[in-house]
Amino acid sequence: MLINSFGSRSWDPYPYILLNFFLSTIAALQAPVIMMSQNRQAERDRLTAKYDYEVNRRVEREVLRVDQKLDKLKHQLDRHRSLIVGIFPGANNGNGTTKKAPANIQAVAQKTATKKATARKKAVARKTVKTKAVAQKTAKKKSISRKSSPKKKHY
Repeated sequence: MLINSFGSRSWDPYPYILLNFFLSTIAALQAPVIMMSQNRQAERDRLTAKYDYEVNRRVEREVLRVDQKLDKLKHQLDRHRSLIVGIFPGANNGNGTTKKAPANIQAVAQKTATKKATARKKAVARKTVKTKAVAQKTAKKKSISRKSSPKKKHY
């Protein structure tokens, strides 16, 4: 362009019509390519946004489920705390005060504890009986195998 402008013979004088033509041709060829790449990128962005939306919805549902479970656990904890306070009158009910439960709750708690202790004793007794029976069977097998097996000769 400098040679063309300041040279003795200019083949494309000042308005630079030929240079303008080349640049316009290049721009005309590049425009569709640029537009296609922008469309592809917009399509990718749309898919990414849709995926992000779905993930956010799932996370929101999961947070709600966890919140509901937490509320349920708090409710159960309050129920258990009131039972504990009923069994142990001096126990703290969570807010710094003590509260005695009605007598029927204490009676139910006492019966439950007695039933559990009895069930544990029965389970231990059954296990002991089974263990003794297994020990007797293995002892019989050993004595039978000793009597029936011939003695090996050592050379």
